[in-house]
Amino acid sequence: MGETGSTLSKFEITASHANNRATVFVRGQLDPRTAPHLDTCLRQLLAAGCGRIVIDLGAVNLLRASGFEVLFHVAKRSQRDGTEVILRAPSSSTRRLLEITGLITAFAVEPATTQLPAA
Repeated sequence: MGETGSTLSKFEITASHANNRATVFVRGQLDPRTAPHLDTCLRQLLAAGCGRIVIDLGAVNLLRASGFEVLFHVAKRSQRDGTEVILRAPSSSTRRLLEITGLITAFAVEPATTQLPAA
């Protein structure tokens, strides 16, 4: 299993992958400063041929337009590549914005089901 991590103040991405599946845990604020880090992580997982990517948003306390833009682009790339992308534990406000924008239809959405990795 491979793992990568990236930390900016109040922001962290932890990605693990094995057997064609990946889970990406995101913590903190997803904004113009941090969204490129998530984009890079997701691009690397797609390029590695992951067939299933779970993006755990349970610890995201702020999701700005730049974060939604990353989700929009990963939705397009994953549909093109046949990759299943699941959003886990989006907050009610994030879920509502996904519904308003129509982006919710591009993803499977599931409730929180696992513990976040230790900080």
